[in-house]
Amino acid sequence: MADTIEILKELARYIRYATRENENTSERVGRTFVGILNLIKDLENIYLHKNQPDQTSFLVSFLAGAVFGKAGFASGLTGFGAKIDENGNGEMRGLRLWEWLEVPELRLNRVEVYAGIKWRTPGVGIIESVEIDTDSEGKLLSTGTVHLKLEAGEIGAVAADDISMGIIHFDDRTLNATEDSDDSKGNFRFAGFGTAYFRITGVSGQDNGTFRYSLRPGTTLHPQKYMHFSCYGNFTNPDRQTSVYETRTYSRMLRNQNTWEISAANIAMQSGDLSNLNVHGLDMTGYSMYLNSVYFTGTVRQMKPDGTPVYTANDRGAWTPKTEYDFYDRVSHDGSIWLCVNEKGSFSEPSEGNADWLKQVNKGEDGKDGDSVSNHGQWQTGKHIPYLGIVRMGNATWQCTVPAGTDNPPMWTITDKDGNRLLQTQDGGKTYGYILTGELNTAEYELVAQDGTDGESIKGDPGIQGCIIRKGEWKIGEQWRNDESLTSGTRYLDVALVRDDQVATGWKAYKCKTTHTSSLANAPGNSTYWEEFGLNTTAIFTSLIIAKDAQIDFMQGNQLLIKKDDGAVTAGLSGSQSGEKIRMWAGSPTPDNAPFRVTEGGRVHAENAEITGEVNATSGTFKNIKSPNNSFVIKENGDIEITGKVSTSVNGKRIVIDSATNSLRMYGSDDLLVGTMDFIDHDGGTYPRMQLTQYASGNPRYNVLIRPQLINVSENNGNDFYDVMINTSGITFLKNNVITKSYPNR
Repeated sequence: MADTIEILKELARYIRYATRENENTSERVGRTFVGILNLIKDLENIYLHKNQPDQTSFLVSFLAGAVFGKAGFASGLTGFGAKIDENGNGEMRGLRLWEWLEVPELRLNRVEVYAGIKWRTPGVGIIESVEIDTDSEGKLLSTGTVHLKLEAGEIGAVAADDISMGIIHFDDRTLNATEDSDDSKGNFRFAGFGTAYFRITGVSGQDNGTFRYSLRPGTTLHPQKYMHFSCYGNFTNPDRQTSVYETRTYSRMLRNQNTWEISAANIAMQSGDLSNLNVHGLDMTGYSMYLNSVYFTGTVRQMKPDGTPVYTANDRGAWTPKTEYDFYDRVSHDGSIWLCVNEKGSFSEPSEGNADWLKQVNKGEDGKDGDSVSNHGQWQTGKHIPYLGIVRMGNATWQCTVPAGTDNPPMWTITDKDGNRLLQTQDGGKTYGYILTGELNTAEYELVAQDGTDGESIKGDPGIQGCIIRKGEWKIGEQWRNDESLTSGTRYLDVALVRDDQVATGWKAYKCKTTHTSSLANAPGNSTYWEEFGLNTTAIFTSLIIAKDAQIDFMQGNQLLIKKDDGAVTAGLSGSQSGEKIRMWAGSPTPDNAPFRVTEGGRVHAENAEITGEVNATSGTFKNIKSPNNSFVIKENGDIEITGKVSTSVNGKRIVIDSATNSLRMYGSDDLLVGTMDFIDHDGGTYPRMQLTQYASGNPRYNVLIRPQLINVSENNGNDFYDVMINTSGITFLKNNVITKSYPNR
């Protein structure tokens, strides 16, 4: 090209300076025009066309920018075309990328937008490539290798045994979910995306950029190129078993996540919609917050509907001279309870007529004399023993512990069917005494002293527990025990029953004499192993009560029946296989409809129950439950009503929820009201209201009031009062209730 231009220049000079005679100037002009035409043709390979499509293999620079679009360019949401200015700033109507988009900051009207789920986890990554394992026939296996996309100097945030999930959109729509779903157990589906679950089985590379994986059992979707994934738990490492995730409706914090699915034990906290906690047996609905424990270092202050604070007394104990007490401090003094009502506090002594103090409780009257110990001699039938009464029985001294007293003995005796206590001769027939069962009435008496060999009353040491009597029909191949010689541990004494219709009881009963395994050789009748009970039974046989005609029927239909005086069955034990398999019942002759019954599976039905001890249960349903003062009620349909107050503390920093005013109040450590949430009635409607207050030297300095369509921020610096009001009409600034600036919105 350069040579052509120089030749044309030389020909032009020849034509310009053609002054000699017979010079061929026309030839030189023709050659020049031909050269110009050739040059123009060569220019087609140098310059880009404006009138037809063209291309170049070289860099093209637009130093002043560029405009794209058939109609040019116009800026704004309603504009058209595209433009890149001289500084590289671009505007366009749309942008579609097939690979990566990397920017320091992504803006969309200054709002972060997420579709699906957002995780905060110990492990996360972006997949650059995946190599799926195959078998010898080329079939895909459930394992593979993943290479992470890492920036320069970045270390892969993955570890062995991480529980991972990732989502991505597939061009093959059959691999994408058609609708959103979340079962609350960690199984997610997002419309238009496929979800993969996999376990990281090993990590390699200096930068942890490569890992092996295996799919979650029951799934077939492998990790994919460009997929974003999160590691929300770990099968073995407790340090990687915590995470937090958010959906459109709730936020949840997980702990101890060492399985694929999320259980109730893994949910440390959830806020937002709590309805899905029902899946885990937690009966919760609506938008609220679920926590295991709550600790406050700030305050919760309660406000009345009109915005005035509700103060809670701070108990300071007994009044002490020369001590400063703050507003709403409560003390005891001179037998009365006093409340400091001076907002500036007080050093003065609580007394009648002192305006700093309000008497809340008057001094009480002297109490009555207490009960005294009384001696009632030897116990006998018909004698009523009052509270703290002392009686003698069984060579020991006992004290009654029942406030109402009792007619029962401290040592239980054998009675007949009418409740009469049976007597027997003692001392060789010289006296009569009660027949003791060996059981103590510890519910109504306390052992004071037991007779010693020297006749002095001393408190004896507890003896070893008596043998537990076990009875059953004799069978071959079972162990029968006699632990009477043992001095520690749980001891048993077995009684074997042999059916015999020839005897009055219908059974022969044998006491085991030595521990053994039963066989034909050592069957009852063998005096080495068994001792037969006679008709005049001892205490051990009496406790079994084996008799056909007794008020307690044993083994009648594999049942033990307890009857009233009129013979009607009122309770029993059963081994029957019929009905609901009721094993214990009371209050009815029919086990299946008794007001109290216990099934073989351990299910208890009681139409009325009074429980004075502790109740431990893993689950249950409560209906028609009330606190002693009816401030907490669970209705028949499960609704909960709180008519009293709920406070995180009695004083200091605390949150107080008052059902009477439907308000929540926050108090600081100085017992000052710093925040309130309540309702306000205005213009025929009810609206929510929130107020926050900051104090300086005990006086309100800053205040924020929020209600629908209005936010008011105020400051009181002592001399002037400043306000900023924000509503749909605009922003207004005031000083001492006079408008200083205004920025209207309309």
